[in-house]
Amino acid sequence: MIRRPFLFVAALTILATLAAPSAIAAPPTAVSLTITWHRDLGIGLASVAAGPSGSVYVAGEVANGSFQGKALLAKLSASGAVLWQRRWVPSNKKNPNTHDFWFSARATSVAVADDGAIFVTGFVEKDNCEGGGWFIRKYSPSGTALASFGRFQKTKLQSCTLTPQYTSDIAARGNLVVVAGQDFGCCDDPATDGWVRAFDAGLHPKWNTQFEPPSSIPSTWFDTADGVAIGNGGNVFVGGWAATQPPPTPTSSPNAYQGRGTVVLQELSPTGSVLWARRTDTTMFADSGRVAVAVGGGRIMVSAALGGFYVGWKTHMRTHAWLGSFTLDGAPVWSRSWGLDRNHAAEPTDVAINGSGGTWVVGTQREKRDHGLVVSIRRFGSGGQDLGRRTVGGDFRRFLGGGVAARAGGAYVTGSANPLNGGGEVGRVWRISD
Repeated sequence: MIRRPFLFVAALTILATLAAPSAIAAPPTAVSLTITWHRDLGIGLASVAAGPSGSVYVAGEVANGSFQGKALLAKLSASGAVLWQRRWVPSNKKNPNTHDFWFSARATSVAVADDGAIFVTGFVEKDNCEGGGWFIRKYSPSGTALASFGRFQKTKLQSCTLTPQYTSDIAARGNLVVVAGQDFGCCDDPATDGWVRAFDAGLHPKWNTQFEPPSSIPSTWFDTADGVAIGNGGNVFVGGWAATQPPPTPTSSPNAYQGRGTVVLQELSPTGSVLWARRTDTTMFADSGRVAVAVGGGRIMVSAALGGFYVGWKTHMRTHAWLGSFTLDGAPVWSRSWGLDRNHAAEPTDVAINGSGGTWVVGTQREKRDHGLVVSIRRFGSGGQDLGRRTVGGDFRRFLGGGVAARAGGAYVTGSANPLNGGGEVGRVWRISD
């Protein structure tokens, strides 16, 4: 695994062990949330962001051949009308000395800046290369491409020497655009190394910082940076996973490494210096889901899948959903958990904060009726009150949660599905009312 030099100022770093926030008992009932409208786009929608004047932006993937895809960005009106779509994949080229080759791309996250500009990031794959790369693209509200930045194998003649990487989240505020991502090993290599990179609004690089846990966990152990958010003062909050067991040795059994770890929260200054890093008293396994982060109303909200490997029915080590509330200094305030029984195992995929300090969480949950999976949507009050919930699945047996964006009167939610009776995959966005 390649590790990059630390670029933060050690004197500003505060390393502390964070006890798990106290759990709050759920009320006996919660209001069923109402779906106002939904639209289908592409073959999967991973992220959503609320724009000015009621507009909404969704990001994901659209089909581009049998085994290929293009990154998808779409703008919708407040009523759900599709105003425009933009599709992107690196240019496919021919090399006369070898066979043709192709790229595939999918968007993983979208963010809207203060001036209405849209930033989308995602993952790039190229044939004959193990692993992948990543990109950022900037668009105007009318859909004009304004700037781009990418890191991936660009030509057939270039050997596959770049370390596989991808980005999982993006945030934008003022002249600061930040992405969270990680290096990873190919070919079932469990190595992961999280990082955070910042750009100006024109996508010119500003700084990059390794995502590392507190000193109680060795920095040479595996970690991932999953979620990122920018506060009012320009400080950056990052959520991720860090291993609490050493990496496997060359002589280890292939199944010896279980990837046991914990959720880690980190704050960076606007220039990338680490201000503090804290671990939670939680058990999260590698590859069991994304640690999502939102900031607003003087709170940091963090969601994660704890306790198991996957939410699917074929594993006995099932995940459950966890939501934690923290102060801007990283102190625990409260936490909630759900999906603890085997028939309702759950995995949150994104979190958002609304104007009143409430929290929306979207994710995936088991459906006992047909042993399938459905999208789970939950709404909590600023103090952790369970204010509303709903699952959606319809005629899809396997429906995976995506992103969530809060807006006055409700939220937008995205997901991805496989039809129960066969056919192509589907991406969907819902408008949810309080």
